[in-house]
Amino acid sequence: MPAEVFFISKKSSKKINLNEFIDKNSIQLRDEFLTKIQNLSKKKFLKKNLKDHFQFNKHINLWELSHIYEKNIFKEDYINICLHYLAILMIVKNYKLKKIILNNIDTEVSKILKKYNNDIKFEIHTQNEIKLKKFLKIFLLGNWFFSTLFFIKNNLFTFKNYSKNDHNKKNLIISYFCHYEKNFIKKSYFVSNHWKGLEKIIRKNFFYLNLFVASKEFKTYKKLKKNLSNKNLNLQEQNFLNNYFSFIDLIKTIFVSFFYSSKFSFIYIFLKMENRPQIELLELTYKIQKRSFSGITCYENLKCFYSLKNFFKFNPNIKNCIYLMENHSWEKILIKFCFFNKITSYGYVHATMPFWHLNYYQTKISNKKNLNLPNKILTVSKFNMKLLKKQGIKTNKIKLVEALRYNWLNKYKKIENYNKNLKKILIFGDYEKKINEKLIELMVNFLLENKDYIIHFKPHPGDTKDYHKINNKIKIIYDLPKKLKFSFFIFSNSTSASAEYTHLTDNIAIFKSKFSINLSPFKDLTNNKIFFSNENELLDIINSNQKKKFENFFYINNKLINWKKLIYSEKF
Repeated sequence: MPAEVFFISKKSSKKINLNEFIDKNSIQLRDEFLTKIQNLSKKKFLKKNLKDHFQFNKHINLWELSHIYEKNIFKEDYINICLHYLAILMIVKNYKLKKIILNNIDTEVSKILKKYNNDIKFEIHTQNEIKLKKFLKIFLLGNWFFSTLFFIKNNLFTFKNYSKNDHNKKNLIISYFCHYEKNFIKKSYFVSNHWKGLEKIIRKNFFYLNLFVASKEFKTYKKLKKNLSNKNLNLQEQNFLNNYFSFIDLIKTIFVSFFYSSKFSFIYIFLKMENRPQIELLELTYKIQKRSFSGITCYENLKCFYSLKNFFKFNPNIKNCIYLMENHSWEKILIKFCFFNKITSYGYVHATMPFWHLNYYQTKISNKKNLNLPNKILTVSKFNMKLLKKQGIKTNKIKLVEALRYNWLNKYKKIENYNKNLKKILIFGDYEKKINEKLIELMVNFLLENKDYIIHFKPHPGDTKDYHKINNKIKIIYDLPKKLKFSFFIFSNSTSASAEYTHLTDNIAIFKSKFSINLSPFKDLTNNKIFFSNENELLDIINSNQKKKFENFFYINNKLINWKKLIYSEKF
């Protein structure tokens, strides 16, 4: 069941789905959340701002690297928790309520509501979700001792003499070791799909620094190193950040983590004793924030710091740095190193910037003096440019470049007309299995009334569930056919694939689940009716007489004209 609010007032009785309420009041709630996060960091403790207590050195502030400050909706569930809390308070205020019933509310939310709102009577039915597996995960990751053992195990035997890996090249690209051609070891050459096509322009002037990401092929960095030991593999222009982390750095990381973990616990205890609502978000997110200072998150941030420090020490000639910009914690560390080493930084926003991807959004207050932004931002969409400008980022700091990852779209011709006689639908699955189950259930009901339709379902690459056993009326496919002979395309609201397919068709619809907020890149970007939550709404979209017309989302050009202009004009 989705989170719900039920109340009876003098004027009316209402049942409100919290996610739908958040969607309708999204701008106000987003601004309030961002402001509260910013204000929390300015909370005074011993005459210093809370954030300032976690200033490690001129390059790094651990508070700025924490989960609560990063604001990544996919890393932790705390954003949903905070939004539910703020939405409930807004409902209470709007309807002037004294009594309210809450169904399927997170336990942390219920505690804080009762603590700081004594004048309101809450009847709360919390989510019964604390399973043993989840409890153990929280305990182990949040506990400094176990996190330390885990970190040592993963890094103790991966050290390398990094002084031998330095380059004389002046231009650097930092990327994730992912989205690569799966058979690259057989081909003896590595190409990332993030940068595909660019290597032809920059190979002589650039080299790559890769951040290891676990995958099905390489679950650990140790396994990757073993495979890369192949002498036939051409990796002259490739390097790995892991190579720059030493044993001494590991020891330093452990001691630093212990110090700030203890410090955070000490400060939190004293702030909680004050019993003031100004720290409500800190109390809501305590478990998550604790992991930022004593768990794997803290260790990975410190590891990144020491590794980058060593990297720039042994590579002093770098003048320009391009990196994949998603505003992760490691990027903030990188930008600081670039600033102090007088390196021009270019953040490459390579995908969409949906409304609720809060890692891309900042308050107007924080944007004025922000050292966490690169010198220039490269983006692949006019939509993204508008969103960046709305945040106060100057036009001369933003450059439009080709979407390298999506150049494959040029292989397909745009489906000009919707063939109603075809009645074939292709569904792109979500990463979340629960969302997929609801979507498939909806489509089964849709087929009961619309038996002449043929449904194809393509699971998300990260989804391991076997969907063949769910329903035999829906055909499961794992690879796209060479010709996209479908009359309609359906997407979950959290995937950016819907943005890709604006280049191919205007016949798209997006499933908006009642169990989550709207994470679609098209939220507030189109007047077309494209969102549905039941089979009737879907049928209305399909049969709508309204002519839908989508502007191509990504900027695509196989000749990479804008990339060439950038590289030549900026004198890389």
